[in-house]
Amino acid sequence: MLAATTAAEPHVRAHAIATQRLLRDPDAGFECAIEEAKRVVALGGFGQEG
Repeated sequence: MLAATTAAEPHVRAHAIATQRLLRDPDAGFECAIEEAKRVVALGGFGQEG
């Protein structure tokens, strides 16, 4: 899963980040996790290369 957080495809990174978030805090809920992941990807976080 760690490799997916640095994938070139934004949707792959967002999914991996959301999954990590849910593993850390299962009570957060999927919608919250996916929205946070989209923000991270949009801002170029979590190891995006380029």
